[in-house]
Amino acid sequence: MPEKALPHSITPDLQRLNAAYSSVHVNHFPSTLAGALRARSQFLAVSIWGGSRGVLGVFALVGLLTLSGATAFAVGSSILLILAYLLYATPAHWSLYYYESVPAFAYLTAAGLAWAAAMIGRPAGTAMSRVFHWRSPRWNRALVAGAFAFVVPGVVALGMMRVQHGADRRYLVRFDNLMKSIHDPRAVVFVRYAAEHNANTTFVRNVASPSDERVWVVYDRGDAENARLLALAPGRTGYLFDEQNGRIYSYEPLAKQ
Repeated sequence: MPEKALPHSITPDLQRLNAAYSSVHVNHFPSTLAGALRARSQFLAVSIWGGSRGVLGVFALVGLLTLSGATAFAVGSSILLILAYLLYATPAHWSLYYYESVPAFAYLTAAGLAWAAAMIGRPAGTAMSRVFHWRSPRWNRALVAGAFAFVVPGVVALGMMRVQHGADRRYLVRFDNLMKSIHDPRAVVFVRYAAEHNANTTFVRNVASPSDERVWVVYDRGDAENARLLALAPGRTGYLFDEQNGRIYSYEPLAKQ
């Protein structure tokens, strides 16, 4: 009798993610789009200009006065991207979806700064000319000095992101170091998550060619199903990673009779 296929029910960590974000989908209606747009725009603004406490956002609004041709197309396309994503139910703080729009808004901010500098620097009563235009090289030094002042909050924000990224990576680096202790030619590591496991982080890995992968990292589905998997992968040594204890053990699951 041929071996039955292993079940493909989603894992508990994915079930927790579904439970956490299902409300976003069930509450996504045409009547809620205006509120969704407002919330998403606010989070995107924080992502782009948050380090300056909104000051740079003001200059971006001023930059609208400089738009023409290609720049208007770039900014308009960025706004269209945000509007197009209203078709999808996503948490408002997931601003990564609009990452491609950031250069256009950065340009808009820089142009607004240049326009403001030109308006402030032009002597009262002086007619507008190429010399006093916001694109004139005469403003370069002032703009560079101002740019350095705005770099400071950006550096602080970058430092905070590096710390957060380092903390996230350490969580996975510890697991990778444990994986290095496996020297078998071919192995399977069953991952048993702790009850308080962060559902946004996974140790399980999907690979393009499982037959060529030396170590499989799969989800622990209990002794019976784990034993079935090992039976389908002769020659692979079994291991169990227990997240609660942070250790990897040699593992030989017993199938139920």
